[in-house]
Amino acid sequence: MNPVFLLSGKTLCIRRIKQRDLQDSYYEVMSLLDEVDRTILRTRDILDRLENEYLYFLVEDLDTHMIIGTGTVIITTYTQLSQFACIENIMIRQDYQNIGLGDIIFQYVKYYCISVKHCLKSTVNCDHNM
Repeated sequence: MNPVFLLSGKTLCIRRIKQRDLQDSYYEVMSLLDEVDRTILRTRDILDRLENEYLYFLVEDLDTHMIIGTGTVIITTYTQLSQFACIENIMIRQDYQNIGLGDIIFQYVKYYCISVKHCLKSTVNCDHNM
């Protein structure tokens, strides 16, 4: 289930990226990602063959249906019982910054890594205090 919450009078939702996001909101999504992530999403068939799992999360403003933030996680599997998560590239549209949204995305992605993916360890390679 995707978390829906109110922040500064806006109804927001954090969720995993979907194929329709790349069809309907392509430019909104791509404008928030760095060049490496844009390349990975453009070559999705190559990504499926990698050992690492790339997870992309989006924040959608449910009132405007606009993508306003992203967060990326790279999960590396060392053994069948051991996974490691690297949280990267938490990006927020400029007009939604400084309301605590970066920290909310970070906390949700961290929870997802621990609770859903059962990662034993994680690192952070981004500034989530936007």
